[in-house]
Amino acid sequence: MEAVAYGEGSVGTQTYNSLQALYEHRFDRNLEAQLAYTLSKCMTNNIGFYGNAEGQSQPQGYYWQDIYNPQAEWGPCYYNTPQIFTGYAVYSLPVGHGQAFGSRLNKVANAAFGNWQYSIMTIDHKGYSLTAIDWRNWFDAWGNFVDVTPRASCDGPVQYVRQFNSRVGGERFWSSSDFTTTPHGALGNCSNGTIRGPGEMDFDMSLQKTFALMRHTNMQFRAEAVNAFNHPLFQMPDVALSDGNEFGVAAGATAAENERQVQFGLKLLF
Repeated sequence: MEAVAYGEGSVGTQTYNSLQALYEHRFDRNLEAQLAYTLSKCMTNNIGFYGNAEGQSQPQGYYWQDIYNPQAEWGPCYYNTPQIFTGYAVYSLPVGHGQAFGSRLNKVANAAFGNWQYSIMTIDHKGYSLTAIDWRNWFDAWGNFVDVTPRASCDGPVQYVRQFNSRVGGERFWSSSDFTTTPHGALGNCSNGTIRGPGEMDFDMSLQKTFALMRHTNMQFRAEAVNAFNHPLFQMPDVALSDGNEFGVAAGATAAENERQVQFGLKLLF
């Protein structure tokens, strides 16, 4: 798919290609499941005048650094994430009345061990594309024109690290060694979307059972764990080389969230 957008005197080109796969297992032998995978790539030289983002992503500038060289703006879209995997499964344990095992359990044993249902849901996606910026010499050279986001200069491929930065108080995701300050009066040579930000991995699990109380009346018990393995969800690290030691670091009170939550519930069905 290719699109050209016109507006405010700007022209943009974008391409998107993807491979999508889906597997479904309809309820059979106590199991129902679905798995989905997407491999994709979005490329553009203009995010559009109304581009926006939040959380783990941030758009590059609305305007080109050099209107006579649009090819220099070509790079991954700010919302581009190359791989996404999602899935869920619901499994009824084959123990208890009407199941393959324990069909003759007494009422007490069946209430304790029989007819439990387990479910799991997961998402795993790689990080969004981020652009290294540098404000150090921008205002002296080009004035207070902030709609153009000045890019940093790159000396080599991005080196990804995962280490705690005690000076800033956050998690560092890439090294600053391959980025340099753009010289005064020059334009940064880093492409848009050069950096891959932190992704997301999450597992939600639940265990439930329905107890028969009397005719047409049941009690359902549920135990749920949201983000069961307590994987942190990091916000976008600092992408401004001009911020010094904070560059490449996700810091602050909201740098990581989505902590594990465990909850229990009872529901009366009648």
